[in-house]
Amino acid sequence: MASRWTQAALSCEPADQARAEAAVRLAYRSAGHPEPSRFLWCPSPPAALQQVQQLLDDGHPSLVASVRRDALNNALAAARAPIWEQTSDHDQFTAFGDFHDFMEPFSS
Repeated sequence: MASRWTQAALSCEPADQARAEAAVRLAYRSAGHPEPSRFLWCPSPPAALQQVQQLLDDGHPSLVASVRRDALNNALAAARAPIWEQTSDHDQFTAFGDFHDFMEPFSS
């Protein structure tokens, strides 16, 4: 099962958006939360960060602030774990600092 998750996390294939959105809706319902009213798809993690910056620039900080920092960190840690374990200590330290410097404006 772990190899299946690793393969999915490292895949460069397009996401099955309908299936992913259905899973997210189910997760929200299961947790007792209202389902998301819409989904914003981005072609890559850097494109997603650019979209977040655009939302902030356009005056929509509440859309960004609704994502709790610890939830974001947990999701990122799970996604990067297979790659992170193969990265040198120096590169890990550099990436960690760069990421948190970049995310600092979004954390308020």
